[in-house]
Amino acid sequence: MSIRLIVSTFIFVCIYELCEGQCERNFEERFDCVPDLSTENKTVLKDICTQRKCCYNDVANESIPVCFYPSGYTNYVVIKEWKSKTSLKLLLLAKTALPVWPVDQRITLVVIIDYINVKVVRVTIQKPNDLDAYTGDEILESNFRRSKLSNKEYEVLVNKNPFSFSVIRKSTNAIIFNTSVSDIIYGTRFKQISSKIGEANSCIYGLAEHTTDLCIPTNERKLYTLFNRGDQPQEKNDTRFNLYGFHPFYLAMEKDGNAHGVYFHNTNAMDIVVQPGSTITYRTVGGHLDFFFLLGPQPDDVTTQYTSIVGRPFLPPYWALGFHLCRYDYNSTEITRKTWKRTVDAGIPLDVQWNDIDFMDNYKDFTYDPIKYKGLPDFIKELHDAN
Repeated sequence: MSIRLIVSTFIFVCIYELCEGQCERNFEERFDCVPDLSTENKTVLKDICTQRKCCYNDVANESIPVCFYPSGYTNYVVIKEWKSKTSLKLLLLAKTALPVWPVDQRITLVVIIDYINVKVVRVTIQKPNDLDAYTGDEILESNFRRSKLSNKEYEVLVNKNPFSFSVIRKSTNAIIFNTSVSDIIYGTRFKQISSKIGEANSCIYGLAEHTTDLCIPTNERKLYTLFNRGDQPQEKNDTRFNLYGFHPFYLAMEKDGNAHGVYFHNTNAMDIVVQPGSTITYRTVGGHLDFFFLLGPQPDDVTTQYTSIVGRPFLPPYWALGFHLCRYDYNSTEITRKTWKRTVDAGIPLDVQWNDIDFMDNYKDFTYDPIKYKGLPDFIKELHDAN
C-alpha cells in the first residue's frame, strides 16, 4: 500500500481572532486573500481583508500580496477513510469555525485518490453529495489505461490533521505536488488550492494559451488566466493574455532529468498563479479540484500519458496537411480570387485558400456577406474544379 497517513497534533482554534504567529509568513508563503478585488485604495483593501479574517501587512513590492491567508484558515481534518486496492477515499471536516469568505465555504469535503496505473494517479476534492458525479465521466474513463498496481512509481502521502497531501516519485523522493503550503478554499463559485512543485523546478512548461517564453519561471510571481477568448497573440513577449486555447497542464523537469506532468481536469474559468518558492495556486469558479499526476519519466512519456487521458487528435484530411493561405480583411470575393490566382501563377504551392470572419454576414456562423462576397459559392466551385 502506497499511502501513509501522517497525524499531526497541531491545530488552530482561534481563527476569528488570529492566533499569535498565524500571520508570520515569509513573502513566498503569502497567498492572496482578495484575488477578486482590484483596488489601489489601501483603506478599503485593509477593511475587506479584516472582514475576511486574513492578515494585512503592507509592503513596497507590488507583486507581493499585502492581504494574505493566515496559517490554518480553513483547517480541514480527516475524520473517516475508505480503502481499496485501487483507491483511497477520505472524508474531511472543518475543525474550526469556517472563514467568512467565500460565504458558502464547505464544512465537509471528500477526497478520492484513484490509482489509474503505475505511472498515473488522480486526486479529486469535491462535495460529499457529488460522489456519484465522479464515476459518471464515461468519456474520460474510456481513455484511461489502467494496469496492475504492483510497482507504482509514485507515493501519495496524506497528512490527517490538518489535511494536506503530497505526491512524490518513489525512486528519488522528488516532490511532484505538496499542498501543505496553504489551506484549501472550497465554495460553490470559488475554489482554490496551492502546492509546492519541487525546489529543483526552475521552470515549468505549459499553462497554455498565452504569449510567454517557453520556460515559465517558478521564482517570479505571475498570474495566468485560462478562459477561451478569440484574440490573437500580442507582439510583446510576455503579455500573458488568455487566448483561444485552454490547457491547464504543465510539464516539469526534475534535477536528475526525470519529467512529470500535472493536469488540472476542470473546464471552468480559472487563474493559475506561479510564485517564488516554487509554488503554484489554482483558482477556479466551478467544478471540482481534480488533478492527474503523470510520472513520465521522459517528456514524451508525459505527453503520451496526458493524451491517453484527454484524448488524441484525429488525423486530419489529406488536403488539410497541405499549404494554406489566409488573412483577415480580404474584403471581397474578387480580391480573394486575385490573391489565389497570383499565388498559383507564381508557382507557389497552395492547397487551401481561407477567408477570415469578415466574409460572414454580421459575423453569423454559416452565412456570408451577400454584397462584399457576392459570388462566393461560384468561386468555391471554381476552386474545387481546379483541385
